[in-house]
Amino acid sequence: MALIKCTECGHEVSDKASTCPNCGSPIEKKVLCKECGQEIPEHTEVCPNCGCPNIQEKDTPKSHSHSKSTSSDERTKKIQRFLVENRKNLPQNRFGEIQEMLENLNEENWNKVEYIVFKDPTMMLVISVLVGEFGVDRFMLGDTSNGAIKLLLTLCCGVGLIWWIIDIFQINNMTLDYNYKLLKSTLEYI
Repeated sequence: MALIKCTECGHEVSDKASTCPNCGSPIEKKVLCKECGQEIPEHTEVCPNCGCPNIQEKDTPKSHSHSKSTSSDERTKKIQRFLVENRKNLPQNRFGEIQEMLENLNEENWNKVEYIVFKDPTMMLVISVLVGEFGVDRFMLGDTSNGAIKLLLTLCCGVGLIWWIIDIFQINNMTLDYNYKLLKSTLEYI
């Protein structure tokens, strides 16, 4: 048992206490983020520093229902780990949809999902800046018809250069959409 200070009155209380015996305010327990080590409140869902999900193991008696909840907890951890690892490769406004799609996968299908190679938005930006005027960025994102038109417009009359500049500002969203469609089509296939 360790002593911690109450955030309201400063009185030292047990870390096992749920309220301060001096002032009655609830004791907010802190835990360390498993990713970056920063101290965060126990009931915070995501670390504000690194975005890692805050998953704490609960002390529960072992029984048959415990194994079901453990597999459910493990599934939740897998989904959260997948979302954290791919937070820069997938559109964050669609994380709810992605989470729903991932909840029904069995173990074999999880292995297939974990091996999907997503396009890196930063690398696609570099490619778009360096050779995007020739449509390479569009070709890499599977948009071959627009890539070919962009290449022809650049080679024939230079009009493709305007398109190239516009694509530099849109390449991040185009890459995130490509990755989302790749994940969605993979999940529909399996």
